[in-house]
Amino acid sequence: MYYRSCTEKSTLVTDYVTFHLYFPMTHMPKNLTVPFSCDELLEDPSEWSSYRTENGLDYPINLGRIIARETATTHFIFASDIDLYPSSNLIPMFLLMIDTAQVLDKTVFVTPIFEIAERKKIPKNKLELVQAIKEQDVFAFHDRLCPDCDTLPFYNEWLQNTTSNMGRPQFSGRCCA
Repeated sequence: MYYRSCTEKSTLVTDYVTFHLYFPMTHMPKNLTVPFSCDELLEDPSEWSSYRTENGLDYPINLGRIIARETATTHFIFASDIDLYPSSNLIPMFLLMIDTAQVLDKTVFVTPIFEIAERKKIPKNKLELVQAIKEQDVFAFHDRLCPDCDTLPFYNEWLQNTTSNMGRPQFSGRCCA
């Protein structure tokens, strides 16, 4: 409600973002109305005790992705978690890539995800990103937790290619599971 109503860019959220709320059948709320005012001070979320935690419920993120994918009304779906920051020009560059590449139906495009060390500045372009990787301020997602779990196809080639912009997706091949 805060981001839909109380910020300078709330109209962007209202116009372009949908929120899907889903509940286990055995824990359906009687009502979803929550009193809210933009003037209220937001509490620190780290101090919240959620219904899910209090009742020992799983966090079914993949179910959420399936619901979002099946109910989306757009041609393309960009599945992303709320704590990820895509490149500012990801959408126009993706559409440019789609327009110029011969893309088959049911093609999956993988978006590499990077983690950044605490209190470090988010890179604005590929040169800054590669430099932060060299300085070990940025690393591939889960690289320190499980290096073989989330490998990035063509990662080394991508690092070496200094002519591409971080936000410009490159169509360089397909990868199959």
